[in-house]
Amino acid sequence: MKLGTKIIMGFLLTCAIFMALSAYIIYAMLGVQSDVATLREETMPENDRVAALQSRMLGEAVDINLYEDNGRPEVWQRTRESNAKSVKDFNEIIATLTSSDFLKGRSAIQALAKTAQANYADYETAAIVLPDIKKRFDEARDAVRQAYENMTKACMDFRQGQQAGQTEEIDNMAGSADLKRRAMRIAKAADMETEAGNFYIFMLRGLFYKDLKAFDTAIVDMDKTMAIATELRDDSRNDNDKRWLQAIINASAVCKTAMENIKKVTIDTEQAIDKRIAIRAQLSAQMEELGQVLTAANDELASITAKSITTVFYSLVVGVLAALAVSIVVAIVITRGITRPVHSIIGTLSEGPRPWTAPPPSSPAPPTPWPRGPRKTRPAWKKPARPWRS
Repeated sequence: MKLGTKIIMGFLLTCAIFMALSAYIIYAMLGVQSDVATLREETMPENDRVAALQSRMLGEAVDINLYEDNGRPEVWQRTRESNAKSVKDFNEIIATLTSSDFLKGRSAIQALAKTAQANYADYETAAIVLPDIKKRFDEARDAVRQAYENMTKACMDFRQGQQAGQTEEIDNMAGSADLKRRAMRIAKAADMETEAGNFYIFMLRGLFYKDLKAFDTAIVDMDKTMAIATELRDDSRNDNDKRWLQAIINASAVCKTAMENIKKVTIDTEQAIDKRIAIRAQLSAQMEELGQVLTAANDELASITAKSITTVFYSLVVGVLAALAVSIVVAIVITRGITRPVHSIIGTLSEGPRPWTAPPPSSPAPPTPWPRGPRKTRPAWKKPARPWRS
């Protein structure tokens, strides 16, 4: 093979190695770039979104409890805004988990996220009834407040009327039977006011402590008040007494119905609270697990990316060393291709005869002088006489 051909082939081989190495590095770096993009755009944002969801749901639970206590519309509006963001985040998490090349094959993560989403929907279902519960409670509270005021006023009017009648009977020297009857009616009026007062006390206790037994006691006290008023009405001879007692009976009925509604609202509220607490516990555990799973996936992808970068680095080092070794081999081959013919020529010259120094085989004559180039001839008259060459 000619020397020029060897040089060209060596150069082409080196270029081919470097091109193959460059192609591999480009391919590997594209893979690293894809992993980094997935890490930056999918796993890390979803992990952050889950953390934001946990924080937001905690704030929403606090606001819901606050709304149950004070019923302020701005607090409820804040819970609705938080809910809208949480629903959006859940949808984006589910979309990413089903579309991500890295995460879509992980059915356990998808199932966990969907379960958490369903539980959050149940949590909102248990919370969305709060405005209606509050409305029912406010209506019942206002009704019992107004009815109790009417009842206490009617009780006072009836008692004052009985006392005035007693005074009049005493002044008119009424019989003992009438006085006894009047005293009995005054005593029953006092009992009726006492039962009405007990109703109010137990009503407040029930409202403050959410004590269902206190509500039941208040309802019983109102039944007693109504029974006394009915008995007195049926035994009344005066139209004013009947009017006052009928007003007491009507107000007592309203108070009893309103108290029953308050009790029902309280039960519904407690059931909603218990449901939210149970769902909240499950949801918190699921969100915590989802965050841990996404963090593990994030760490796994980061580890894969780091290994890819390490592989590219060592591949680059090995490729450079391989290319350097091939270049050295090619250089040695080319150098030997150049120096070997030169050494061969020099060896041949050094080993062959030298006619200007080699003596004749049979004559002891001196060695032949070094050959000289052609000389310019001189005229005969100018040549010196050389007798030893004549």
